[in-house]
Amino acid sequence: SHDVREGVLELLTFLSDLKMSTRVAIAKQPKCINRLIALMCSGSGKQNDKVAKLCALILSNISMAPASKAHFHPFERDLFVVAATDESVSKIICNLLADLENMNNDSSSLR
Repeated sequence: SHDVREGVLELLTFLSDLKMSTRVAIAKQPKCINRLIALMCSGSGKQNDKVAKLCALILSNISMAPASKAHFHPFERDLFVVAATDESVSKIICNLLADLENMNNDSSSLR
């Protein structure tokens, strides 16, 4: 079960790194971001650090697509808590949050 989870996450990491349309398609999946955050939290600080890092990479990859960013807004607080408490993924998640914040600032300056 653990090996299957890692294998699926490795495949999703690869897919999320391919192109923008794939990133958006992943982000649009119901509960995808929520489940990746939950898996990241369950994997942190244990021998499952690889799971946490893969989840963080997937989230980072899919957040690079501008059309995906809106899907992250409901989870910004959760991501902030993870960034503040899990040093194994904090750099990746802090960069993701900074990109989201920059996008929020850019869109609010256009109004």
